[in-house]
Amino acid sequence: MINKTVNFKRDLVIVFLIVFIPILFFTYALIPEKSNITILGFNIDAGYFEDITAFFWSFFCQILLVSLFSIWFITCKYLWRYTLLIPIILYINNSIKVLYDRVNVDVNYLVVGIVALFFLIFVFYISNKTNYYATSLSLNKQIDEEINLLMKQVSTYKKEDYKEFKKKLITLRKQKGNLDKKEYLIQLIKLRDDYTLGKQKE
Repeated sequence: MINKTVNFKRDLVIVFLIVFIPILFFTYALIPEKSNITILGFNIDAGYFEDITAFFWSFFCQILLVSLFSIWFITCKYLWRYTLLIPIILYINNSIKVLYDRVNVDVNYLVVGIVALFFLIFVFYISNKTNYYATSLSLNKQIDEEINLLMKQVSTYKKEDYKEFKKKLITLRKQKGNLDKKEYLIQLIKLRDDYTLGKQKE
């Protein structure tokens, strides 16, 4: 139950970020169309851009895409998720390019590489902490193995025992929506053990 609560909170944070980040993007519309603006004591000028609004729009576009691709990478359970690193690096480059364009200076690709490296390390760290991929892959494998083992054992049951077992398995499957993968696996193992021990006593 604790694991299910942790998973729910983790998913809630992800949903919040997916909703909040696009909303944050539209804050550029609140910025006045001036050549410069002061935020928290820092003076930001439009530089190469027509006005400060255009600069923030361009910058937030890239940050939005980096953020959403990063969330997709963190929550994706498939091996092809590593291909998402390509657009992440591309949009990190574009984000830095927007900053350099503001002062009309050529992009320093060493800076891009360092920023991308540190950001990817951070993304991998969060991915390992949330453990979406590893947990999902491991539990799916264990559930598949447990179901295969159950099917092998069922093949040796008498007709009456098979019907009783099938009835309990169907009931468990109906409850699957209310259980997380770990709890479902535990119930499968319990069902198997109950019948295995029952047969041994007979």
